[in-house]
Amino acid sequence: MSDQIRVTQLFDCADVGKTIVTAAVSQGKPWKIIQGPWTRGGTKAAYYRFRLEQAAAYPRTQLWHVNMGGRAKWARGVFSRPYALTLHGTDIRENYWQDQHHAMMKGDIDGAGHVWYMTPDLREKAESVRADAQYLPIPVNPEELPAWNRASKPRVFFPSRWDASKGGDALLQTAAEVVSAVAGRGVDVSGIDLSTAMVEQLRAKPGGDAVPVVIGDMTTTRVDGDFDLVYLVFNTIGNLTEQDDQVACFGNAAAHLRPGGAFVIETGVPGARSLAPTESFRVFHHGDAHVGIDEYDPATQRMFSHHYLRQADGSYLRRSLPFRYTWPAELDLMARLAGLRLRERWADWSRTPFTATSDAHVSVWEKPAADAA
Repeated sequence: MSDQIRVTQLFDCADVGKTIVTAAVSQGKPWKIIQGPWTRGGTKAAYYRFRLEQAAAYPRTQLWHVNMGGRAKWARGVFSRPYALTLHGTDIRENYWQDQHHAMMKGDIDGAGHVWYMTPDLREKAESVRADAQYLPIPVNPEELPAWNRASKPRVFFPSRWDASKGGDALLQTAAEVVSAVAGRGVDVSGIDLSTAMVEQLRAKPGGDAVPVVIGDMTTTRVDGDFDLVYLVFNTIGNLTEQDDQVACFGNAAAHLRPGGAFVIETGVPGARSLAPTESFRVFHHGDAHVGIDEYDPATQRMFSHHYLRQADGSYLRRSLPFRYTWPAELDLMARLAGLRLRERWADWSRTPFTATSDAHVSVWEKPAADAA
Protein backbone atom coordinates (compact mmCIF):
# COMPACT_ATOMS: atom_id res chain seq x y z
CA MET A 1 0.00 0.00 0.00
CA SER A 2 1.39 3.42 -0.93
CA ASP A 3 1.14 6.56 1.16
CA GLN A 4 -1.46 7.93 -1.26
CA ILE A 5 -4.04 5.19 -0.62
CA ARG A 6 -6.62 5.96 2.04
CA VAL A 7 -7.43 2.70 3.81
CA THR A 8 -10.26 1.90 6.21
CA GLN A 9 -9.96 -1.26 8.27
CA LEU A 10 -13.20 -3.18 8.52
CA PHE A 11 -13.51 -5.15 11.75
CA ASP A 12 -10.83 -6.45 14.05
CA CYS A 13 -9.56 -9.83 15.13
CA ALA A 14 -6.88 -10.36 17.78
CA ASP A 15 -6.31 -6.55 17.72
CA VAL A 16 -4.69 -6.80 14.27
CA GLY A 17 -6.76 -4.01 12.73
CA LYS A 18 -6.23 -1.70 15.69
CA THR A 19 -2.48 -2.33 15.67
CA ILE A 20 -2.18 -1.66 11.95
CA VAL A 21 -4.15 1.58 12.20
CA THR A 22 -2.11 2.76 15.20
CA ALA A 23 1.11 2.17 13.28
CA ALA A 24 -0.26 3.90 10.15
CA VAL A 25 -1.49 6.95 12.07
CA SER A 26 1.94 7.26 13.73
CA GLN A 27 3.36 7.60 10.20
CA GLY A 28 0.87 10.30 9.25
CA LYS A 29 -1.51 8.10 7.27
CA PRO A 30 -5.21 9.01 7.60
CA TRP A 31 -6.33 5.44 8.23
CA LYS A 32 -9.14 4.40 10.54
CA ILE A 33 -10.97 1.30 11.78
CA ILE A 34 -14.67 0.49 11.97
CA GLN A 35 -15.64 -2.24 14.42
CA GLY A 36 -18.32 -4.77 13.53
CA PRO A 37 -21.74 -4.76 15.22
CA TRP A 38 -21.08 -8.11 16.95
CA THR A 39 -18.28 -6.53 18.99
CA ARG A 40 -20.74 -3.89 20.22
CA GLY A 41 -23.40 -6.23 21.53
CA GLY A 42 -24.92 -7.48 18.27
CA THR A 43 -28.03 -5.33 18.69
CA LYS A 44 -29.93 -3.53 15.95
CA ALA A 45 -28.56 -0.25 17.26
CA ALA A 46 -25.01 -1.62 16.94
CA TYR A 47 -25.72 -2.71 13.37
CA TYR A 48 -27.10 0.72 12.39
CA ARG A 49 -24.14 2.43 14.04
CA PHE A 50 -21.75 0.27 12.02
CA ARG A 51 -23.52 1.05 8.76
CA LEU A 52 -23.59 4.77 9.51
CA GLU A 53 -19.86 4.78 10.25
CA GLN A 54 -19.20 2.85 7.05
CA ALA A 55 -21.34 5.28 5.05
CA ALA A 56 -19.46 8.23 6.52
CA ALA A 57 -16.07 6.68 5.68
CA TYR A 58 -17.08 5.46 2.22
CA PRO A 59 -16.62 8.68 0.16
CA ARG A 60 -12.97 9.09 1.21
CA THR A 61 -12.06 5.40 1.40
CA GLN A 62 -10.08 4.01 -1.52
CA LEU A 63 -9.51 0.53 -0.08
CA TRP A 64 -11.30 -1.55 2.52
CA HIS A 65 -9.03 -3.87 4.51
CA VAL A 66 -11.20 -6.71 5.81
CA ASN A 67 -9.66 -8.26 8.92
CA MET A 68 -11.53 -11.57 8.94
CA GLY A 69 -12.59 -14.22 6.46
CA GLY A 70 -16.28 -14.44 5.70
CA ARG A 71 -16.87 -10.70 6.23
CA ALA A 72 -15.96 -9.25 2.83
CA LYS A 73 -19.61 -8.85 1.85
CA TRP A 74 -19.45 -5.54 3.72
CA ALA A 75 -16.75 -4.37 1.29
CA ARG A 76 -19.07 -5.05 -1.62
CA GLY A 77 -22.71 -4.11 -2.09
CA VAL A 78 -23.86 -0.54 -1.66
CA PHE A 79 -20.49 0.60 -0.25
CA SER A 80 -18.38 -1.30 -2.76
CA ARG A 81 -14.69 -0.52 -2.97
CA PRO A 82 -11.64 -2.64 -3.80
CA TYR A 83 -10.66 -4.62 -0.75
CA ALA A 84 -7.72 -6.54 0.72
CA LEU A 85 -8.31 -9.52 2.99
CA THR A 86 -6.43 -10.82 6.03
CA LEU A 87 -6.91 -14.48 6.91
CA HIS A 88 -6.61 -15.60 10.51
CA GLY A 89 -5.97 -19.11 11.80
CA THR A 90 -9.59 -20.27 12.07
CA ASP A 91 -10.36 -18.84 8.62
CA ILE A 92 -7.84 -20.97 6.76
CA ARG A 93 -7.32 -23.92 9.11
CA GLU A 94 -11.01 -24.73 9.40
CA ASN A 95 -13.66 -22.49 7.87
CA TYR A 96 -12.44 -22.56 4.27
CA TRP A 97 -12.57 -26.37 4.24
CA GLN A 98 -16.01 -26.74 5.83
CA ASP A 99 -19.01 -27.16 3.54
CA GLN A 100 -21.11 -24.53 5.32
CA HIS A 101 -18.39 -21.86 4.98
CA HIS A 102 -16.50 -22.81 1.84
CA ALA A 103 -18.46 -20.86 -0.79
CA MET A 104 -18.44 -17.67 1.27
CA MET A 105 -14.75 -17.95 2.15
CA LYS A 106 -13.77 -18.74 -1.45
CA GLY A 107 -15.77 -15.76 -2.72
CA ASP A 108 -14.02 -13.46 -0.25
CA ILE A 109 -10.56 -14.76 -1.20
CA ASP A 110 -11.15 -14.74 -4.96
CA GLY A 111 -12.60 -11.23 -4.90
CA ALA A 112 -9.82 -9.65 -2.85
CA GLY A 113 -7.23 -7.46 -4.52
CA HIS A 114 -4.68 -9.00 -2.18
CA VAL A 115 -4.67 -11.64 0.54
CA TRP A 116 -2.49 -11.79 3.65
CA TYR A 117 -2.21 -14.44 6.35
CA MET A 118 -1.40 -13.76 9.96
CA THR A 119 1.20 -16.31 11.10
CA PRO A 120 3.97 -18.09 9.19
CA ASP A 121 2.54 -21.55 9.92
CA LEU A 122 -0.49 -20.70 7.73
CA ARG A 123 1.61 -20.29 4.58
CA GLU A 124 0.96 -23.70 3.00
CA LYS A 125 -2.81 -23.54 3.41
CA ALA A 126 -3.06 -19.86 2.43
CA GLU A 127 -1.00 -20.31 -0.74
CA SER A 128 -3.01 -23.39 -1.70
CA VAL A 129 -6.13 -21.23 -2.01
CA ARG A 130 -4.47 -18.02 -3.19
CA ALA A 131 -1.02 -18.43 -4.78
CA ASP A 132 -0.02 -14.79 -4.21
CA ALA A 133 -1.00 -14.72 -0.53
CA GLN A 134 1.64 -13.12 1.69
CA TYR A 135 2.55 -13.18 5.35
CA LEU A 136 1.64 -9.92 7.12
CA PRO A 137 3.96 -9.17 10.07
CA ILE A 138 2.32 -7.10 12.79
CA PRO A 139 4.19 -3.89 13.65
CA VAL A 140 5.66 -3.75 17.14
CA ASN A 141 6.93 -0.66 18.93
CA PRO A 142 9.92 -1.83 21.01
CA GLU A 143 9.40 1.06 23.43
CA GLU A 144 6.02 -0.38 24.41
CA LEU A 145 7.39 -3.82 25.29
CA PRO A 146 7.69 -4.65 29.01
CA ALA A 147 11.14 -4.41 30.51
CA TRP A 148 13.04 -7.68 30.59
CA ASN A 149 13.94 -8.81 34.08
CA ARG A 150 16.16 -11.85 34.34
CA ALA A 151 14.61 -14.48 36.59
CA SER A 152 16.52 -16.57 39.09
CA LYS A 153 14.76 -19.63 37.64
CA PRO A 154 13.61 -20.47 34.10
CA ARG A 155 10.16 -19.11 33.26
CA VAL A 156 7.82 -20.65 30.72
CA PHE A 157 4.85 -18.78 29.26
CA PHE A 158 2.20 -20.31 26.99
CA PRO A 159 0.07 -17.54 25.41
CA SER A 160 -2.61 -19.75 23.91
CA ARG A 161 -6.22 -20.69 23.66
CA TRP A 162 -6.29 -24.45 23.81
CA ASP A 163 -8.89 -25.22 21.13
CA ALA A 164 -7.96 -27.01 17.92
CA SER A 165 -8.70 -24.04 15.64
CA LYS A 166 -5.98 -22.07 17.42
CA GLY A 167 -3.46 -24.90 17.13
CA GLY A 168 -4.23 -26.03 20.66
CA ASP A 169 -3.30 -29.66 20.12
CA ALA A 170 0.18 -28.73 18.96
CA LEU A 171 0.60 -26.20 21.76
CA LEU A 172 -0.46 -28.74 24.36
CA GLN A 173 2.24 -31.05 23.04
CA THR A 174 4.74 -28.19 23.10
CA ALA A 175 3.83 -27.45 26.71
CA ALA A 176 4.51 -31.04 27.69
CA GLU A 177 7.83 -31.02 25.82
CA VAL A 178 8.97 -27.78 27.47
CA VAL A 179 8.02 -29.02 30.93
CA SER A 180 9.98 -32.19 30.23
CA ALA A 181 12.97 -30.17 29.01
CA VAL A 182 13.19 -28.04 32.17
CA ALA A 183 12.75 -30.99 34.52
CA GLY A 184 15.51 -31.03 37.11
CA ARG A 185 16.43 -27.39 36.52
CA GLY A 186 14.68 -25.92 39.52
CA VAL A 187 11.27 -25.41 37.90
CA ASP A 188 8.38 -27.21 39.56
CA VAL A 189 5.08 -27.32 37.67
CA SER A 190 1.91 -28.85 39.11
CA GLY A 191 -1.76 -28.74 38.24
CA ILE A 192 -5.28 -29.28 39.49
CA ASP A 193 -7.98 -30.38 37.05
CA LEU A 194 -11.50 -31.62 37.52
CA SER A 195 -11.53 -33.45 34.18
CA THR A 196 -9.81 -36.81 33.87
CA ALA A 197 -10.36 -36.61 30.10
CA MET A 198 -8.27 -33.42 29.84
CA VAL A 199 -5.52 -34.93 31.97
CA GLU A 200 -5.54 -38.00 29.72
CA GLN A 201 -4.92 -35.70 26.73
CA LEU A 202 -1.94 -34.19 28.53
CA ARG A 203 -0.60 -37.62 29.47
CA ALA A 204 -0.79 -38.71 25.83
CA LYS A 205 1.68 -36.00 24.82
CA PRO A 206 5.44 -36.64 24.96
CA GLY A 207 6.61 -35.38 28.35
CA GLY A 208 3.05 -34.98 29.59
CA ASP A 209 3.52 -37.58 32.27
CA ALA A 210 6.20 -35.35 33.85
CA VAL A 211 3.56 -32.86 35.02
CA PRO A 212 2.03 -33.80 38.38
CA VAL A 213 -1.74 -33.25 38.15
CA VAL A 214 -4.18 -33.80 40.97
CA ILE A 215 -7.77 -34.59 40.01
CA GLY A 216 -10.01 -32.45 42.14
CA ASP A 217 -11.91 -29.23 42.76
CA MET A 218 -9.85 -26.05 42.56
CA THR A 219 -11.76 -24.60 45.51
CA THR A 220 -10.54 -27.20 48.00
CA THR A 221 -7.93 -29.56 46.50
CA ARG A 222 -4.38 -29.10 47.79
CA VAL A 223 -1.11 -29.88 46.06
CA ASP A 224 1.96 -30.64 48.14
CA GLY A 225 4.38 -27.75 48.57
CA ASP A 226 4.13 -24.01 48.11
CA PHE A 227 4.54 -21.99 44.93
CA ASP A 228 5.70 -18.68 43.50
CA LEU A 229 2.81 -18.55 41.04
CA VAL A 230 -0.76 -19.81 40.84
CA TYR A 231 -2.70 -18.95 37.70
CA LEU A 232 -6.25 -19.31 36.42
CA VAL A 233 -6.75 -18.13 32.83
CA PHE A 234 -9.32 -17.89 30.03
CA ASN A 235 -12.39 -17.07 32.16
CA THR A 236 -12.02 -20.21 34.29
CA ILE A 237 -13.02 -18.37 37.47
CA GLY A 238 -16.51 -18.05 35.95
CA ASN A 239 -16.88 -21.84 35.89
CA LEU A 240 -17.52 -21.57 39.61
CA THR A 241 -21.19 -20.61 39.63
CA GLU A 242 -21.48 -19.70 43.34
CA GLN A 243 -19.86 -16.67 44.94
CA ASP A 244 -18.80 -18.75 47.94
CA ASP A 245 -16.92 -21.12 45.63
CA GLN A 246 -15.12 -18.22 43.97
CA VAL A 247 -14.11 -16.89 47.39
CA ALA A 248 -12.91 -20.37 48.33
CA CYS A 249 -10.85 -20.56 45.14
CA PHE A 250 -8.99 -17.39 46.14
CA GLY A 251 -8.42 -18.85 49.58
CA ASN A 252 -7.06 -22.08 48.14
CA ALA A 253 -4.77 -20.20 45.76
CA ALA A 254 -3.42 -18.10 48.64
CA ALA A 255 -2.81 -21.24 50.69
CA HIS A 256 -0.56 -22.59 47.91
CA LEU A 257 1.53 -19.41 47.65
CA ARG A 258 4.71 -18.72 49.52
CA PRO A 259 5.20 -15.12 50.78
CA GLY A 260 5.80 -12.84 47.80
CA GLY A 261 4.04 -15.25 45.43
CA ALA A 262 1.37 -14.16 42.96
CA PHE A 263 -2.10 -15.29 41.93
CA VAL A 264 -2.93 -14.40 38.31
CA ILE A 265 -6.40 -14.45 36.76
CA GLU A 266 -7.34 -13.71 33.16
CA THR A 267 -11.04 -13.13 32.59
CA GLY A 268 -13.50 -10.93 30.75
CA VAL A 269 -15.24 -7.81 31.97
CA PRO A 270 -18.96 -8.71 32.07
CA GLY A 271 -20.81 -7.84 28.88
CA ALA A 272 -23.85 -7.04 31.01
CA ARG A 273 -22.65 -3.44 31.24
CA SER A 274 -23.66 -2.89 27.59
CA LEU A 275 -27.26 -4.03 28.17
CA ALA A 276 -30.22 -1.74 28.71
CA PRO A 277 -31.98 -2.24 32.08
CA THR A 278 -34.75 -4.31 30.49
CA GLU A 279 -32.44 -6.49 28.38
CA SER A 280 -31.04 -9.90 29.35
CA PHE A 281 -29.42 -11.18 26.16
CA ARG A 282 -26.27 -10.14 24.28
CA VAL A 283 -25.12 -11.61 20.97
CA PHE A 284 -21.36 -12.15 21.13
CA HIS A 285 -20.97 -14.02 17.85
CA HIS A 286 -23.13 -14.31 14.73
CA GLY A 287 -22.02 -16.49 11.83
CA ASP A 288 -23.42 -18.96 9.35
CA ALA A 289 -22.39 -21.99 11.41
CA HIS A 290 -22.55 -20.58 14.94
CA VAL A 291 -24.58 -18.06 16.88
CA GLY A 292 -23.47 -17.21 20.41
CA ILE A 293 -25.77 -15.48 22.90
CA ASP A 294 -24.99 -14.64 26.51
CA GLU A 295 -27.92 -14.51 28.95
CA TYR A 296 -27.41 -12.38 32.08
CA ASP A 297 -29.22 -12.29 35.44
CA PRO A 298 -28.00 -9.15 37.26
CA ALA A 299 -29.70 -10.18 40.50
CA THR A 300 -27.51 -13.28 40.94
CA GLN A 301 -24.68 -12.52 38.49
CA ARG A 302 -25.45 -15.85 36.90
CA MET A 303 -25.17 -16.18 33.15
CA PHE A 304 -25.54 -18.78 30.45
CA SER A 305 -23.57 -18.85 27.22
CA HIS A 306 -25.89 -20.33 24.60
CA HIS A 307 -24.17 -21.75 21.52
CA TYR A 308 -26.34 -22.57 18.51
CA LEU A 309 -24.45 -24.84 16.11
CA ARG A 310 -25.78 -25.30 12.59
CA GLN A 311 -26.19 -28.94 11.56
CA ALA A 312 -25.91 -30.51 8.10
CA ASP A 313 -29.71 -30.57 7.70
CA GLY A 314 -29.99 -26.84 8.44
CA SER A 315 -31.26 -27.24 12.00
CA TYR A 316 -29.43 -25.86 15.03
CA LEU A 317 -28.09 -27.73 18.05
CA ARG A 318 -28.01 -25.68 21.25
CA ARG A 319 -25.38 -26.03 23.95
CA SER A 320 -25.79 -23.91 27.08
CA LEU A 321 -22.97 -23.44 29.59
CA PRO A 322 -23.48 -21.90 33.06
CA PHE A 323 -21.15 -19.28 34.52
CA ARG A 324 -21.04 -16.65 37.23
CA TYR A 325 -19.66 -13.32 36.08
CA THR A 326 -17.59 -11.10 38.35
CA TRP A 327 -16.51 -7.49 38.29
CA PRO A 328 -12.84 -6.54 38.86
CA ALA A 329 -13.63 -4.80 42.15
CA GLU A 330 -15.43 -7.91 43.41
CA LEU A 331 -12.39 -10.03 42.63
CA ASP A 332 -10.22 -7.53 44.49
CA LEU A 333 -12.41 -8.00 47.57
CA MET A 334 -12.16 -11.78 47.27
CA ALA A 335 -8.39 -11.39 47.14
CA ARG A 336 -8.39 -9.24 50.27
CA LEU A 337 -10.44 -11.85 52.09
CA ALA A 338 -7.74 -14.37 51.15
CA GLY A 339 -4.95 -12.12 52.43
CA LEU A 340 -3.80 -11.01 48.98
CA ARG A 341 -3.39 -7.51 47.58
CA LEU A 342 -3.66 -6.21 44.04
CA ARG A 343 -0.25 -5.62 42.47
CA GLU A 344 -1.05 -5.04 38.79
CA ARG A 345 -3.96 -5.12 36.36
CA TRP A 346 -3.75 -4.93 32.57
CA ALA A 347 -6.27 -5.20 29.76
CA ASP A 348 -4.34 -8.07 28.13
CA TRP A 349 -1.09 -10.03 28.22
CA SER A 350 0.71 -7.19 26.41
CA ARG A 351 0.23 -5.04 29.52
CA THR A 352 -2.13 -2.65 27.79
CA PRO A 353 -3.44 -0.29 30.48
CA PHE A 354 -6.78 -1.36 31.96
CA THR A 355 -9.48 1.28 31.49
CA ALA A 356 -13.22 1.68 31.84
CA THR A 357 -13.66 0.46 28.26
CA SER A 358 -11.50 -2.68 28.52
CA ASP A 359 -13.27 -5.93 27.62
CA ALA A 360 -10.99 -8.16 29.71
CA HIS A 361 -8.31 -8.01 32.35
CA VAL A 362 -5.22 -9.84 33.56
CA SER A 363 -4.97 -9.23 37.29
CA VAL A 364 -2.08 -10.04 39.61
CA TRP A 365 -2.59 -10.32 43.36
CA GLU A 366 0.37 -10.77 45.66
CA LYS A 367 0.76 -12.57 48.96
CA PRO A 368 2.60 -10.14 51.23
CA ALA A 369 6.13 -11.09 52.20
CA ALA A 370 6.52 -12.39 55.72
CA ASP A 371 8.20 -9.19 56.95
CA ALA A 372 5.34 -7.09 55.53
CA ALA A 373 2.47 -9.20 56.85
